[in-house]
Amino acid sequence: NSCFIEQDFILQNVDKLDTIPVTLIHGVNDSICPLIYAQELHARLNNSILYIEEGGHSDSEPAIENRIIQVLR
Repeated sequence: NSCFIEQDFILQNVDKLDTIPVTLIHGVNDSICPLIYAQELHARLNNSILYIEEGGHSDSEPAIENRIIQVLR
């Protein structure tokens, strides 16, 4: 939403992340950051895993929180 960085900045610079493992955890019902954007980022990253969990935008929703804990362990 042009609040922090230029439009499409991350997608235009995704090549800089090629050697970094990336884990994306996204709520299927997130109305603030639609799922399609996480899917597009995942498709462009060479070394990523995308988890789509039941929930919305908050990391305190049970399925999202559980996945974060699992990934960090």
